[in-house]
Amino acid sequence: MPQHRHGSGRPAPSPPVDPRQAAAEARRQLAQRGWAALRSDVLGETVLIVRDMDVPLPEALRKRYVRYTFREVQLLRGASPEALREIHAAKRVFGGEVIPAEGLPATVVTTDALPS
Repeated sequence: MPQHRHGSGRPAPSPPVDPRQAAAEARRQLAQRGWAALRSDVLGETVLIVRDMDVPLPEALRKRYVRYTFREVQLLRGASPEALREIHAAKRVFGGEVIPAEGLPATVVTTDALPS
């Protein structure tokens, strides 16, 4: 199928995605195969949301994208964009999983909130 081009010779931009449709599709993919790839505007990249860390992923995806469990996403709700970017950078380097501090409610502390 030919791509439609506009005056610059580049492909025309994709139409905006309805967030409700994107969420419904992600839920369908999570239920069907255990993972979904989502583009994060806050992080500026695609991440994988997985049902749990045991969900099998194609090796190319494991190597290319940072993954978050559905539980991690729930724990990170309400975090500031800066905190999300810091956590994402740490996950990219160290891997691992975001967990609540033992005996404490799940909170996110950014480095600028720490005493110097």
